[in-house]
Amino acid sequence: MRHLLARLGALMVGAMLVVTSCTGAQPEAVRAGEVYDAVVRWLADARDDDPEPLLIHVERWDDGAVDLAVQAEVVASTTEWATVRFIDSRDEAIEWIDEVPQIRNEGLLVRLGPVPERGRQVSVPVDRWSDATTFERWSFTVVQRESTWVVLGTPTSVGTVVVP
Repeated sequence: MRHLLARLGALMVGAMLVVTSCTGAQPEAVRAGEVYDAVVRWLADARDDDPEPLLIHVERWDDGAVDLAVQAEVVASTTEWATVRFIDSRDEAIEWIDEVPQIRNEGLLVRLGPVPERGRQVSVPVDRWSDATTFERWSFTVVQRESTWVVLGTPTSVGTVVVP
């Protein structure tokens, strides 16, 4: 029995090494990309009035940037639902029309919060731009179902955040 468990453990470690070497990312980076993919799909599905992919600008969360491998994964995996652009400056997403700030091309401006490293059900904070300095904070519950991550139910609004 111990021999079988040792082989099974070695097989699982080997599979993880193959997955991470194929993506060039750490296991937590792979997980973050899949969770962010689920959030982007939910945001795009919530706006069903336009058949074109939703433009989503992603601004860095506080002082933390999304890993480049995760950015590439999210951009590639969501092309059917959204055009995701990770931005360095809010000016890339906002245009001023009649002195009123608006998101370019009727898109969204969001900030994706950190993804917990463990658990098959995680809570991810997501800030959605409201106006020049205010974001509405949402809590997304994302659950792993077999090999796919999906948003569970409707995200919960947890208030507003002032972001200069």
